[in-house]
Amino acid sequence: MNGYVALAEKDRSPAPQVGDFVTVEILVDERVGSPSDEWKVKSNAKWLPSGGITLSLPSLRVIPSEGNTKLALDGIVHQPGALSTGELTLQHIPSGQEVKVAPGSLSAEVAQVEKKENPWVLPAVPFGGWNYFLLALLGAVLLAGLIFLVRKLLARVARRRRKNHRDRALASLQTLQKYARSKKGMQQEEWKKFSFELTGIIRKFSDENFKIDTSDMTDREFLAELRMQPKARSQVDSLSRVLSTIDEVRYGKKALDVTHVPDLLLETRKFVETTFQSPEGEQ
Repeated sequence: MNGYVALAEKDRSPAPQVGDFVTVEILVDERVGSPSDEWKVKSNAKWLPSGGITLSLPSLRVIPSEGNTKLALDGIVHQPGALSTGELTLQHIPSGQEVKVAPGSLSAEVAQVEKKENPWVLPAVPFGGWNYFLLALLGAVLLAGLIFLVRKLLARVARRRRKNHRDRALASLQTLQKYARSKKGMQQEEWKKFSFELTGIIRKFSDENFKIDTSDMTDREFLAELRMQPKARSQVDSLSRVLSTIDEVRYGKKALDVTHVPDLLLETRKFVETTFQSPEGEQ
């Protein structure tokens, strides 16, 4: 059996960028088992670089399809250029049947991150070599730059105000991707900073989403409060594992491993997207 890859429709427009979460869909050329059956990727890794995406192998799941079997994998875009995936082998657990997924294009172009050069550099001049005309010109340039920065800051604040609490939480999670891309590994102080920011995002989103106040709650009390929210109930166990991993690493009960970071960010993103409740009046 063979499988064919495609980028999930929700991730096609706008085109993804380096660091974005995406979903890869795999269409098998025949129907295998039932939608509740378990599948796995034949690899010992938890995160697998494949083409331009690092795939989360535990996220493999069956998704609804009217015809042949369809599966999905979550991942993080890790390089610019034409987006594609490498070769994969999937296995249907109940029957042991294997599906070969050949390398495939996802029909998306990831933008190259541009390196900005200094717009201009003045040559060195001896002391006293400045004249009034040059000073006035420099002052005008600095003033124009200051006005531009102020306008850009005001526009950013205005855009932030237009975002709902889900968008703000997802944007904040995106900024934590820098920890996952660390080549030197994380130090204990970096982990403390990362875990503090992540728990802050989770609690702030929950406060705004469920109209509660978790500022004085312990993690146990916080999770108990979420279990009382119908829309959050199914995600409490997953969120409990996130908070438990944070504490176990922080207090030395579990080794500090940078591979924890993508897992925690992915689980938190699912919590935000699954439990989001639109503010009144928002479509």
